[in-house]
Amino acid sequence: MEILAPFCGKERKTRSTFIRWDTGFCAMPSPLKSQLLVLMVMMLDSAQVTEASGCAAISVESSVVVLGSTLRASCAVRDNCTLAEGPDVQLEWRLNGSIVPRSRYVQPAGSRVSALSLPGFNATQGYLACFLVHQGEPQMTDEVEIKAGYPPSKPMNLSCMTNLTNPPTFTCTWMPGRETHLPTRFSLHTRDKVGNPSKSFMPPDGSNSYSIPRLSFHLFSEMEVFVTAVNALGSATSDSLFQDPMDAVKLDPPNIQSIRTEDGKYGCLIIEWTVSDSLDWVGELEVDLRFKATDSERWTTERKTVVDWKPVQQCALLHGTEYEFLMRVRLDPGFWSDWSRGSKGYMLEKAPSGKLSLWWRMMDEQSRVLQLVWKPTSQFKANSKNVSYHVFHGSLSARTTFCRTSEMHCEACLPRGTKKLYISAMNAAGESNPAEVTFYQDRALEPVSGISVSSYRHTGLWVHWTPLASQVVNYVVEWCVVSDTEPCLISFLVVPRNHTSAAITENVEPYRLYRVSVYPLYRNGIGRPLAAEGYSEQKAPSTAPAMEVGAITDSQVELSWQEIPVDERNGFIRSYTVFYSDEGGDTEGVIVESPQRHVTLRNLKPSSLYKVFIMASSEGGSANGTLIMFRASEVDSWNFLSTVLPACIGLLVFSVVTLSACFTKRDSLKLQFWPMVPDPANSSLHKWTQTETLKDINPFQDLQDPSPVNISRFSILDISGHKSEKEEQKPDVTAVDGPWPSQGRSIGLDGTPPASAPFERRCEGTQAKDYLNYSGVPYATVVFSAYKSQQGAPPAYLRSDSTQPLLQDLSPSPKQYENLWFSANKDEDASFIGSQVTKDKEVGSSAFWDDFPLLSALKIEETDIESVS
Repeated sequence: MEILAPFCGKERKTRSTFIRWDTGFCAMPSPLKSQLLVLMVMMLDSAQVTEASGCAAISVESSVVVLGSTLRASCAVRDNCTLAEGPDVQLEWRLNGSIVPRSRYVQPAGSRVSALSLPGFNATQGYLACFLVHQGEPQMTDEVEIKAGYPPSKPMNLSCMTNLTNPPTFTCTWMPGRETHLPTRFSLHTRDKVGNPSKSFMPPDGSNSYSIPRLSFHLFSEMEVFVTAVNALGSATSDSLFQDPMDAVKLDPPNIQSIRTEDGKYGCLIIEWTVSDSLDWVGELEVDLRFKATDSERWTTERKTVVDWKPVQQCALLHGTEYEFLMRVRLDPGFWSDWSRGSKGYMLEKAPSGKLSLWWRMMDEQSRVLQLVWKPTSQFKANSKNVSYHVFHGSLSARTTFCRTSEMHCEACLPRGTKKLYISAMNAAGESNPAEVTFYQDRALEPVSGISVSSYRHTGLWVHWTPLASQVVNYVVEWCVVSDTEPCLISFLVVPRNHTSAAITENVEPYRLYRVSVYPLYRNGIGRPLAAEGYSEQKAPSTAPAMEVGAITDSQVELSWQEIPVDERNGFIRSYTVFYSDEGGDTEGVIVESPQRHVTLRNLKPSSLYKVFIMASSEGGSANGTLIMFRASEVDSWNFLSTVLPACIGLLVFSVVTLSACFTKRDSLKLQFWPMVPDPANSSLHKWTQTETLKDINPFQDLQDPSPVNISRFSILDISGHKSEKEEQKPDVTAVDGPWPSQGRSIGLDGTPPASAPFERRCEGTQAKDYLNYSGVPYATVVFSAYKSQQGAPPAYLRSDSTQPLLQDLSPSPKQYENLWFSANKDEDASFIGSQVTKDKEVGSSAFWDDFPLLSALKIEETDIESVS
């Protein structure tokens, strides 16, 4: 369609149609012109779509496909399509408004048919459209709806149940299987063995159960039941169920009419009940009776068989206790009915019976405050809801009350002289037989040698102790909570003597600290307790301690904190970690082991602001404390001077005193660092002179150096001149001074004793020197046999005490003209006065003088004292 029209002096082309407007359109107001233009464009587009809709048709194998399968379709252009002119016709596919890639469909050149193939179609619903491209713009020619899903699964778990109440029904249920994403219809079919035609029932859409009315089934007759599921992709049938409706009866819940007691039957209750009146013809039923004490959470169920709707009796109940009952019934082998509504009954009271387990301890020996605790044993029966306990002493006929309470413990002052207490349980119906409590005077016997407490399955405590070698009757394990706000109410457990461990599960809560004590019981007394603490389960502390800032300096700060309260620890506190960070964000931590509760942070930056918080850690976790801030002090010049200046002055004074001492003792220090080494060439032996030592003896005059002789040590040897010839051969010489052998024996100039002298040792301080092996020897020992000083003084014999060898390359030997030995006849023996020295001449004297040339200058002849004078 072509319409040519002037458009306010211009031409406008809309798709394939040209519209010519008269000049009156241009004179219209602008809003009116806009509305008229939009209306005309919509009319033209509608005409184009209507025309294009009949140009082509989509053909599909099936509008319902299996989810995930391949979708195949084709689009063919009709011959009467006016938009498809010429041999070149282009078709385009779209799915749910999205263009399908050209790789998914095929259109040969010059063909007017396009074939589409979409693998893996995974949309449960979609709209497939075919478009004809005319003059560059696609025009939709046809559209179809595609659905995808799964064929129905086989119905499973088919079961049927009969309800005999009015109106009777036969209800069957089943499991439909997986979701098909398609409309699926289920049908229930029944077939009896009598030969009647099968019946089909159609449940409502979406339902998987159906109740067959009473007229459509027969009681006491087996029937076949099955279910069929059908949808667009197929059908499925369940397995057949063969069942007699009377074998699948479910009765209505019974009604408990009353609960009462019967005279003469202690511990029993009678429950009267009914069911629907329409079941009066049923003779025998099974009954489940469920009951519990009203203050308990534990239910007990007992099964009974009831005939002719008789009341149900339940015995072995506690006296004076209120019970709650529930009931359900069934026809064997049918289904159990639902539970009835609850009903309560009360047992009559009876006097308590059985035994109590007792334990006691003396809280204060001075005031004799006794704490007595008890608990019922497995044989104890309270027989009442309200039970009290009477503790007394004295005889049974003349009782004196110690305490009366409804609790399981009491504290009171024990009268002096009381050796036994009695306790009995009482209620409105009577009193139990009294139990005896015996007090041992000796309560400080040998304790157990070791105890440890650990967690037991996160719900209790496991205590272990080291057994005793002595005879023990039993052990008593005692425990109580450690708290700042609650009293220590003890619990106890009696353990046989052949046990060394026990599990504590009574009165134990997680995250609470318990103190556990073990008492050994003897025949004549009680051992001292040994205690330990433990947790059944630990977690992070509930809070962290608050830190207090102490002294602050420019480089360190003191922090302290209080101990976490026991109720907030939730476990054993193992350590504290103090984290601190400066203004630059550098963070460090200091670990403080418990129980220490203070720390000093060092190496701080002066004038810096620090953020600090503490983390308390237990075996169950950690908790962080509140963040606090402090600022390090500025550097104090006066404090610095007051600290450094005294130290400098002290160091200066110490240095002056040390230098003064060193200057005063310089000779001693010099000898310590540079010891004096004797010079054989300048030895005192070389400087013997007649002037200072032996002025009247010319042979001792040094030819070269007549200076006085300085000898460090000398010995005076006195040899008597009035001895026999035999005694002269073995002179008795007594050492007057010096460290020489006390026997007065002479030692040769070569450092060896005479041949006749025995082996001798000498001790200086703590060191013993062997004169036979000692490398250093005295220079000389000079002996005069009958010398008397002209001056009347006792004879002085000098000896050098130096241990330095005379010739060991320390100084050059004297020249030959300086040694008298070389000028004398070498064959002439150098003899000393005294018979012992004469004997020494034959003991290697030649070798000796060759080794010590300085001593060769000494040639002493035996001279009569009178001739010298």
